[in-house]
Amino acid sequence: MSLPTVFSLVYLAAFFTYFCFGAYVLFLNSRALTNRLFAAACLTLCVWTFTYSIVISAPDYHTALFWRRLSALGWGTFHSVLVHLCLSMTGRYRLLSKPWVYFLLYVPAIINVYVFGASEEWSSVQHVLVKTGTGWTNVFANNLWDLYFNVYFVGFDVAAIWLLWRWRCETEDKREKTQSRILLFSFLLAFVLGAASDVFLNAYTPLKVPQLASVFIIIPIAAFLYCIKRYGLMLPVESRIAETGRILSEIQRRQVYFFIGVASGAGGVFNLLLYFVWGVDLQVMLWISLVMFACCLLVLFLPFLPLPSGVQDTVMAAVVAGFVFSMTYYTKNINAANIVWSFPLLLMLTACVFSARRILITIVAAAVVTELWLWLELPRKELTVGPFEHMSRIIVYLFGAFFAFLVNRIYMQRLQENEEQVGLQQVISSMSADFATVSTENFDTKVGKALDTIGKLYRADLAHLVIFSEDNKSAVRAYEWRADSTDPSSTPFDRRDSYHSWLTEQLKEKKRLFMPDIERVPELPPESKRLLLACGTKSMLAVYLESSHRPIGYLEIQALSQDAQWRADHLETLQIIANILAHAFARIKSEQEVYRLAYYDYLTGLPNRFLMWDLLEQAVSTAAAQGTSVGIILIDLHSFKEINDTIGHEAGDMLLKKIAQSITDCVRPGDVVCRFGGDEFVVVMTGVTAYNVLSDTAERIIEAVRKPVMIHNQEFFVNSNAGISVYPLDGKNPEDLVKNADLAMNASKERGTNRYAFYSREMRGEIQQKTILINGLYRALEKQELLLYYQPQVDILTGRITGVEALIRWNHPDLGMVQPSVFIPLAEQSGLIHSIGEWVLRTACEQNKRWQDIGLLPIRVAVNLSPEQFKNPKLVAIVKNVLEDTRLPPQYLELEITESVAVKEAETVIRSLRQLKELGVSIAIDDFGSEYSSLGRLRSMPVDRIKMAMCLIQDLPTTPKDEAIAKAILYLARNIGVRVVAEGVETEQQLEFLTRWSCREVQGFYFYRPMPAEKVEEILRQGQ
Repeated sequence: MSLPTVFSLVYLAAFFTYFCFGAYVLFLNSRALTNRLFAAACLTLCVWTFTYSIVISAPDYHTALFWRRLSALGWGTFHSVLVHLCLSMTGRYRLLSKPWVYFLLYVPAIINVYVFGASEEWSSVQHVLVKTGTGWTNVFANNLWDLYFNVYFVGFDVAAIWLLWRWRCETEDKREKTQSRILLFSFLLAFVLGAASDVFLNAYTPLKVPQLASVFIIIPIAAFLYCIKRYGLMLPVESRIAETGRILSEIQRRQVYFFIGVASGAGGVFNLLLYFVWGVDLQVMLWISLVMFACCLLVLFLPFLPLPSGVQDTVMAAVVAGFVFSMTYYTKNINAANIVWSFPLLLMLTACVFSARRILITIVAAAVVTELWLWLELPRKELTVGPFEHMSRIIVYLFGAFFAFLVNRIYMQRLQENEEQVGLQQVISSMSADFATVSTENFDTKVGKALDTIGKLYRADLAHLVIFSEDNKSAVRAYEWRADSTDPSSTPFDRRDSYHSWLTEQLKEKKRLFMPDIERVPELPPESKRLLLACGTKSMLAVYLESSHRPIGYLEIQALSQDAQWRADHLETLQIIANILAHAFARIKSEQEVYRLAYYDYLTGLPNRFLMWDLLEQAVSTAAAQGTSVGIILIDLHSFKEINDTIGHEAGDMLLKKIAQSITDCVRPGDVVCRFGGDEFVVVMTGVTAYNVLSDTAERIIEAVRKPVMIHNQEFFVNSNAGISVYPLDGKNPEDLVKNADLAMNASKERGTNRYAFYSREMRGEIQQKTILINGLYRALEKQELLLYYQPQVDILTGRITGVEALIRWNHPDLGMVQPSVFIPLAEQSGLIHSIGEWVLRTACEQNKRWQDIGLLPIRVAVNLSPEQFKNPKLVAIVKNVLEDTRLPPQYLELEITESVAVKEAETVIRSLRQLKELGVSIAIDDFGSEYSSLGRLRSMPVDRIKMAMCLIQDLPTTPKDEAIAKAILYLARNIGVRVVAEGVETEQQLEFLTRWSCREVQGFYFYRPMPAEKVEEILRQGQ
């Protein structure tokens, strides 16, 4: 074998290498600009090396010159494409957006192609081919165009090297620094070797050697391939899982296309060997190789055409069928026909991996039809089997073995993927069934078990489930699983805030993260990569947990020791698991919400009445077992309804929330504050060792509540009372404790506002007595146990009875005669005062009318009205109906009210009094001077008479202050035209004082005690 032939084979091998590398990188990611430019650079190298392989062993000068000129398409443009590739690879996208950059890049290349190739006039001058022992070699003409090209290729190569050096200096990523160093060294080496062989030796020395720069460039091309395999340069992240109903995934299908195309191209290269080794006619070999390369290019570029995969497979089958017929046709008269017949078998073997049977059917049909045609065309043909045929058969066997291994690997991968898919489906089914019974109590356990399953399934080193706070700004709960500790647990989120913030922001934008190799993610910013590598993360999958389209957390797994072999389907499965966890968490939240609504007050957030009973039951049980005490403080707020009516319910709710917080701030850390009712709170205090602990707490609460509260720039004051009971002294069960605390609270109210009281047994006796009385009052009217006594009012000057005051008495069957001061407050509390008051009014009017009907002199009858009766809007109507029913003239009815009624609810009371006055009745103020005496109020009220309080009469005339007050009242009444009745007159000295100061009417024991109607009637008869 001659030396030129050896060099031709070297060029041919380089051509095939560049072809395979370019097709491979383009197949990796055809959409990426860097991958496309790399493929374009390999294409220029293919043209460069292929043409040189023919030039160096060309049979004559003209053939060598033709292919030399054609080679300008390769070496004339390669350096421009190389700089463009380096600009893209190093991220100079802003520079590439400028149109003038492309002008600078490719105009010199166009000039090269024209001067050294397209123009016959210029190219014949530039190419000086010399026949040497190593083949046809070009000798530089050493003119301006040679200088121009030398400046072009040196300048552009230096620019590429400079870009790689700047990339290494600017990047902070260690992997990128390593890649740039490898590429920089390989570029420098190829540049030195190429310049030496192509320029220096041939132009400046007598040596004439083959120009091997295109071969030396295989060094940086190999460096690119190393960076792709080792560091993921130009490597996309794609799924290797086949679609449902298909054997091949999309990337596997492209790989099959790639191998078929490369095999066809290899056949074309092998066919050219016949020309170089055995001297077969170049034209015939070129046509056969052209068919093979055409088939190669069609198959390689089919996956990138905008056609459905089924259409692409059909076109590929048609191309292969045409290839089978073409190869059979071109080789029918040569010994290669011995080999061509086996090609369809290799293609049939490859077609087995496609799901569509039409591909296999098309290849089989093409093979059978072609063989039938050959049979008819050449019924008999004798062929010689020589070294070429034997070598060809060996190569066919090797190709057959390669495709067999390819098919076997695809099927094994598919089998493994199916097994993994089945395993993933089983895990999902098992997890779904397990979380179907999730509850608040077992949620942590089930999450830990799920993380353990996920971590082992994915062969991960770490697995995290992080739950967000309500505002999604922080992590409030984190579950962690580690490969070296299979005990997942719920832990505080102790990972760096920067990592959590970064991951949350990434997921907020992308919803999921798929990073099977952190260092190979091209779009990952350097600062993010540094953060992950600082955490020791090599690989990561992360997905959002969402509930009702609202993020509630995230699920992530990490590999720390090595890059994980995770695929896109792993991410999909992780998303399904995350959905299961999100659904379970939403279910737990719903349970917790139901529990909160059932056992917590919606306004204050405190435990409500129902939860209070449970907590108190637990506290009592624990205290009974440990021999300790439990204290109960029941707090009641005063006049809260009036505040609500004044400022509105919304502001009232704000006030209540602030008061609840104030109470909570007053108790110990272990105590529980509950909202017992609308304006009542209960404090449960465990481990009480002394009564002063309870009293101090009660004092703090009362002081805190009485402090002014600012609502809408207005201050509000709230008073309260508290009652305290203690287990086990005041009750053995929660019901007794709360009931007794309530008794103590009511007792504290009797002492005044903002007070507290401890429960005592005497309180129970009082309450029992009150209960008996209240129960008896409900039946008193029906059983006619109520009766009226009358106390006459006497004119001092005439001694005649001018009127009587109706005084109610209760003749209880067991307790005897009960005084009004005892049962009237109970009647007011229970609401019975309305029916009792109406009965008193009607009975008194009927009695007065009866006295008039029997001929007695008419007198007025005075009936007391309770403050509660004035709250009845029907009071005036009731009085009017009673007068109409009894036919008593209204001037003989006097209604007495207390001073407190006159002051409280003043406008309402005055309005009612005026309406009563319009009926014709007279109005009197009872107990005037005892508490709320208001002289200004008398001027605006329709009052006929005031009754001087008994407390002012008792010490007359011995007490100067009482004497002065009594004189002032009498003087005032006389001047404003209001009569005065002095109550409680019991001595002659009192009577003399009142007579001296012109008090006309008196009432008291000095004249008459309260008596039944019959005795009053006798007295009236005697007086008459």
